[in-house]
Amino acid sequence: MIPLGAGIDIIAVSRMQEVLENSGSEAFMRKVYTPQELQRADERPDRIPFLARIFAAKEALFKTFGIAGSEQVQFRDIEIREGQFGQPLVQLSGYFADLALKRGVQQVLLSISYDGDYAVAMAVLQGTNASCAESHVVMLKSNQDQQNKVFPSGEAIA
Repeated sequence: MIPLGAGIDIIAVSRMQEVLENSGSEAFMRKVYTPQELQRADERPDRIPFLARIFAAKEALFKTFGIAGSEQVQFRDIEIREGQFGQPLVQLSGYFADLALKRGVQQVLLSISYDGDYAVAMAVLQGTNASCAESHVVMLKSNQDQQNKVFPSGEAIA
């Protein structure tokens, strides 16, 4: 498998707390989180840091697909679950599931963490569709020959 996309996001837990204390927080919660994510948050002593971590994970996944907000894109089409050993698992539905199938995504790797006032998440899409990997390239300009060279991200440059 090859990497098809990568994304990272960081959010201040205090910012999430401000959003949740806002009068429009119920609408925000329904827009961003699935019922299962909200239920898990309510069962935790660290509810706000938990919701911040889930939000960061979803934002990181948006970036792996290289898309910004639009009417087609719904935060709730991404659900962050916990595996048997507490590892984060991703379930895609709707637009994201269709896009993942179209791009040949076979695996989503996700890491989530927080410390103090910051929650961070990093995600990588993996698959076998090399044409999708071309959308994540690094452009380098050589000082010697002044020609542009394109290297797929993740490829070692010697």
